[in-house]
Amino acid sequence: MGAMSRLRRLVVSDRWFFISCRVLPRRGILSASEFGCLARVIQERREEHGFLLSAGVFLPDHGHAIIYPPYPLTISTVKAGLVSRPEDWLWSSVHDYAGSIDQAPITPSGLSVDRVSLPADPRTRI
Repeated sequence: MGAMSRLRRLVVSDRWFFISCRVLPRRGILSASEFGCLARVIQERREEHGFLLSAGVFLPDHGHAIIYPPYPLTISTVKAGLVSRPEDWLWSSVHDYAGSIDQAPITPSGLSVDRVSLPADPRTRI
């Protein structure tokens, strides 16, 4: 039997997620109009993707939110486009899941993940 890939895309919906975002340090403190623009963009994404916003706060240089993507939505649908393949990004846990189950994890960042068994059937909701 050939080696089985450990790469699994985490598809989680019907769960609450805490999201934190910090503006670039060189940006400094956001103005009232920039906070307004950020609020409009978040509202547009809510309308586009259909997630629920349960709580949120904008602070001078960062923000927090609690969102709920109802099934079948996931938080994996928003991609930054920094690289063409996930394994090209050094600071990702994808390296821990690439290769076969029998191989030791490859963690170029030095931070390995705690492994858990996920259902093999992609139709299984977790």
